[in-house]
Amino acid sequence: MKSSASILALARHHCVEMPIAEVVALINGTPTVEAARRLMNRSPKAERYDT
Repeated sequence: MKSSASILALARHHCVEMPIAEVVALINGTPTVEAARRLMNRSPKAERYDT
């Protein structure tokens, strides 16, 4: 996906975790199984933050 690197850079600039975008950005140079493993081994966190 062409926009994945830009989306990831924007998320990092705003200190927002976007694990799926990280995997999409990595998938071009990473075997699919390894990319899925990285996503699934991520520490569980709240997915919604009320502000």
